[in-house]
Amino acid sequence: MSKVTIITTGGTIASGRDPESGQGRMVQGQQLIGGVPGISGLAEIEVEEFCRVGSSQMLPADMFYLSRRVSEVLGDPAVAGAVVTHGTDTLEETAMMLATTIDSPKPVVVTGAMRVGQELGSDGPRNIWASVRTVLSPEAGGRGVLVVLNDDILAAHEATKAHSSRPDTFEAPGFGPLGRSDLDGVVFFREPSPCAHIPAERVETNVDLIKSAAGMDARYVEASVAGGAKGIVVEGMGKGNVPRLLAEGLVKAARLGVVVVMVTRCREGGVAHSGALGDAVLVWASGINGQKARIKLMVALGYTVDPAEVRKIWSECTSPPGPTISAHPYVPTAITPRSQSRW
Repeated sequence: MSKVTIITTGGTIASGRDPESGQGRMVQGQQLIGGVPGISGLAEIEVEEFCRVGSSQMLPADMFYLSRRVSEVLGDPAVAGAVVTHGTDTLEETAMMLATTIDSPKPVVVTGAMRVGQELGSDGPRNIWASVRTVLSPEAGGRGVLVVLNDDILAAHEATKAHSSRPDTFEAPGFGPLGRSDLDGVVFFREPSPCAHIPAERVETNVDLIKSAAGMDARYVEASVAGGAKGIVVEGMGKGNVPRLLAEGLVKAARLGVVVVMVTRCREGGVAHSGALGDAVLVWASGINGQKARIKLMVALGYTVDPAEVRKIWSECTSPPGPTISAHPYVPTAITPRSQSRW
């Protein structure tokens, strides 16, 4: 029987209520996985608790060290693949971190839940079960890090949380799902877009994200520069337009050595070079949203501070979004401090 390692980090998927006090709490990793019916019949399951926190409290450094731990687990010849359980608030950011820093053909799946354990229609056990089945699929290997919720299989670098409360919250705008993992089995529809590995030994966490809006000036850019930011990701309007005063601030920041990456604030579509910004924007990044671009820039700057190398890394790791693929017809509680310190 194949061996699958499940690494737990907390979040809603690990949340419930104490039967005596009624207070919210997070269960230990072993208890979480023990509540998934039939999982022991799928594979030999190894459970490891990395931490136990609401994902809104996960730091980029935590995500990076989680990636290092997953890579160590995948290095065991007996392990077929890994599942990471995670809160959904920052699940896409952790998944992006894993996608850019793990270099292994073995499948890695990140999953979570939108409903706590005792809630009617709790989706956690089903998502864990579907994730293990996905890891065990012969077709899952070599597709990079995956996100599995609500039976949908998504590429980690394409997935985003689209609704604040619905169990079908995760989507891949402009791309669509890679496949499905349900009672009938695991099926893949397409290949993921490119997302190359960045061999970073650290991450540069001093990277800011600024969303543009009508009439904005350069105050947020100036604050980022004053705070020592090494990079700024800007969510521009449309194809990357920003108000004049904001553009002037970005030009000044770039002259001071801050790496500027432009994405669109739109749900779908790409960006195109704007003359108003000159060469201030180092990377015009299509097919990625602001929060994931920020994680990617942290990894890139952790690997190199050479702007030319950063631009090269980006071009190798991202492709513009292709045609939208129609969806398949299947249609925080109290935070517990980290139980283990690995850094």
